[in-house]
Amino acid sequence: SATYASTPDVPPPTIEWFRVDRFIPVSMQMSADANHIYEYRTQNKVEGIAYVCTSAERQRFEVYFDRLVGRSFAQFAFDEEGLGGKLVEDRRSLDGATSA
Repeated sequence: SATYASTPDVPPPTIEWFRVDRFIPVSMQMSADANHIYEYRTQNKVEGIAYVCTSAERQRFEVYFDRLVGRSFAQFAFDEEGLGGKLVEDRRSLDGATSA
């Protein structure tokens, strides 16, 4: 384990405590992150996302596919059994170059 020595050149790590009144379900946070990734897909050169989840949660994630349908953005859901669901919408040309 790492130890932190406080020296003039290396300040001690800062720890901030905060109170959480309510937790957002992980699947909802992942969906929000997927929307954020989609919004910045051009700058980050991203063409799709993959949700990794349990088979019990897979159907919930597949429902999130609907949010990005028709936007030329590929989505996949993987569970412990492998690829559980996919929505492939691809704008790439035959040579693999993006057209976005």
